[in-house]
Amino acid sequence: MNDLFVNPDVYLSDPPFDEWLKLIADNRQRLSPLESLRVAARDEMNVAAQRYSLRLQAAAAEVGIDLPVLEVAHEGGDALVMTGHQPILFHCGIAHKYHLTDQFVALGSGAGIAVAIDTDEGDPTEWLIPCFDRTLASTWPTKAGRFSFAQSTDEGLPYGSVRLKSDTEIRATGQQIVDQLQAGGLGDAAKRAEQATDWFARLHHLPAVEAVLIVRRLFGLGTYVCDIPLSQLMTLRCSHQFFEKLIGDPIQFWSEYNRLLEQYRARHGIENRVNPFPNLAQHADLYELPFWSIDVSTRRRSAVWCTVDDEGISLCDESGTPYGRQHNSNIADCLAGLPTDQMIVPRHALITALMRGLYCDLFVHGTGGGKYDQFTDELLQSRLSIEPPHLAVATASRYLLGSQRNELLRLEELAKNLRDMTYRPTQYFNTGAFTAETEQQLQALSAARADAVEQLKQLKSRGESARDVDHQIRDISNRSRELVERALEAALQPLKQLGPDTRQAVLSREYPWLLFGGAN
Repeated sequence: MNDLFVNPDVYLSDPPFDEWLKLIADNRQRLSPLESLRVAARDEMNVAAQRYSLRLQAAAAEVGIDLPVLEVAHEGGDALVMTGHQPILFHCGIAHKYHLTDQFVALGSGAGIAVAIDTDEGDPTEWLIPCFDRTLASTWPTKAGRFSFAQSTDEGLPYGSVRLKSDTEIRATGQQIVDQLQAGGLGDAAKRAEQATDWFARLHHLPAVEAVLIVRRLFGLGTYVCDIPLSQLMTLRCSHQFFEKLIGDPIQFWSEYNRLLEQYRARHGIENRVNPFPNLAQHADLYELPFWSIDVSTRRRSAVWCTVDDEGISLCDESGTPYGRQHNSNIADCLAGLPTDQMIVPRHALITALMRGLYCDLFVHGTGGGKYDQFTDELLQSRLSIEPPHLAVATASRYLLGSQRNELLRLEELAKNLRDMTYRPTQYFNTGAFTAETEQQLQALSAARADAVEQLKQLKSRGESARDVDHQIRDISNRSRELVERALEAALQPLKQLGPDTRQAVLSREYPWLLFGGAN
């Protein structure tokens, strides 16, 4: 497995990893009302995931890349843990979900499957990289820049529709990435970027999502799991049957979904009506459902609507034009009867509702998903009359520019404490705030002030004038304050020269995980 998380800066697994098997046992009990469908779904998905993973292996082999793929161990009641994300060059926080799922399988605790959410929109191959100006001879980045291996970065394209640039173009872009990392003294990260560039260039004939998944495996992340795209998961009959159980009467579902959203926002004090998801809309007899329709020919997606009348249920676009057959008896028949050039996939809470309610024994979320899936809990409980299954939340932070980050945080702490340091400088001795010479001078002034204060007290106790001593104390305090300000002015000068773009680049935890962990 990958060595990415040997020493993470921040680490979270909630509940702890060693409690996952207990959660799985409880989840199986909670989901027992769906047991027969879940057993069939598990078999159906495992076959599809194994087939897709072998397809990735074969595609890599065509260009001379050896990509090991493990079989999915699902027989004999083995536990199945799933995780998933958009198939991108994600940061370490997301990578940690895959790392723990890998670890679960490697320890012989069960099987693992990762779902690639290829139906969301974006660029799978976008790199976020700290950029440096070589002419400045500085270790501080000027900004965080974005680079891409994709032919088009049109945000209107689903991930699964994005294609890669040519071999030559990928290598040219990769060299720009490597040059920036080397300019910042990030030699190890540059070597990893160079290796990734070579793999992407050799895989340029594949869809971008497949290349990203292969490269992720080659860098030792997710090697113990099988992959399956959400788009393929939605071709399985058991997925259709699950949504039939979850949705039932579409109009009733529409009303319940919006009611639960309103309750969730009120409970959490959320005023933004698109958080965590927007309410489903209604136009006359058209009711929006939380699905996307993807046109295979145009590679564009749009919201799915439905109509319900005495003749049955129809899924349609916003104008009322149906997808596939009209007047189906239920949602499962609607999904099964789509034309070959049309794809319908879940969005928002329905994605994890599918994973958690149907396919897996435990789903591993990031921190963001762990928050919004409280709504999914309520939806599953309301629509399926089950106690919602537990989920696990995992994340970890790594910082590419560690030394610069530590220095920036130190300088910002100095700036924050500037006022306090001018009045109580000795409290900050031996913290690195002052030089040894400045500390000696401040110590002498502090001792002189203490003597003067004691003299002031004695004069006042005898009823004598203390005006001269009072002036002396003020003079000492002013000299001390000026000394602190002069000392810190020089120390804080670098902070004044760093703009917001540099600060953002230094503090970012969003850089691709593969820059941190070595390929095995």
